[in-house]
Amino acid sequence: MTIAARIDEDGGWSLSSDEAIACLGIAAVDYWRAVHGLRDKVGMFDAVDGFTQDTVGDLVTIAEGLFGPRAEQAMAGAGAFIPHAHRVDLLADLFSRAESFAAAHEIREEELSAMRRFAGSLAGALRIYLDEYADPSLLVAQAAEAFSASRGSGEPGRASAARFLRELFSRHVVDRRALFAGLERKLRERAGRLGFADQQEEDRRGRRPAGRLAWALEVLGLPTGPLGYEMLRRRYRELIMRFHPDVNPAGLERCKDITAAYSLLASRAGEGVGQ
Repeated sequence: MTIAARIDEDGGWSLSSDEAIACLGIAAVDYWRAVHGLRDKVGMFDAVDGFTQDTVGDLVTIAEGLFGPRAEQAMAGAGAFIPHAHRVDLLADLFSRAESFAAAHEIREEELSAMRRFAGSLAGALRIYLDEYADPSLLVAQAAEAFSASRGSGEPGRASAARFLRELFSRHVVDRRALFAGLERKLRERAGRLGFADQQEEDRRGRRPAGRLAWALEVLGLPTGPLGYEMLRRRYRELIMRFHPDVNPAGLERCKDITAAYSLLASRAGEGVGQ
């Protein structure tokens, strides 16, 4: 039996402690000796009661104590575990796909106008438009498939990657508006040309583009001026590695700001920003 064989279509799995010992291919006494030696690093309840996808980090720690660094590599290759650095890359790929979608999307002006009349405001029209055309689940599926293919982790890796991305939405680390900031910007620009930008509403809510960009630059600690995508990506990766709640439980709110700022600036990379 392997962990990969236990992963369901939603990317979840569970193992009892006896099953974990069988997967590791060791004697029970060796397992408990390793757990005892790592009692300050792993949850004892998990070691006794078993592990799930959510507590896989403890199982990896135990396996590394027994077999060294190759244990993490083996579990990642099987699709049962996504190392933190890979999670950052997966999230960045999701945002990149959202930007590509925004660039390729042809705005339906008649529908946008009708939505504006129906909602009575641009903000309401944008919500309706995004509900209709911006589907995070599709991008999640694409990013998970590409992740699995690039690492050769097969269906288990795809399911684990998709589950991780869905959890970011459920934990509000990422939301649809942040993900599709590029499309929202495009819609606002088109709305302005159509004559219903609701400028007073935007000013009242403090969402003027210059203000939002200044905020995003401050969050990421970037200077004003020309902003290259690689510079933005490197800074995003650095900060998300530091504040992601998987490694920094106190960093959840900061992580939300980082992802929102990254998405906003990614839609303007290559331009002079904040000047």
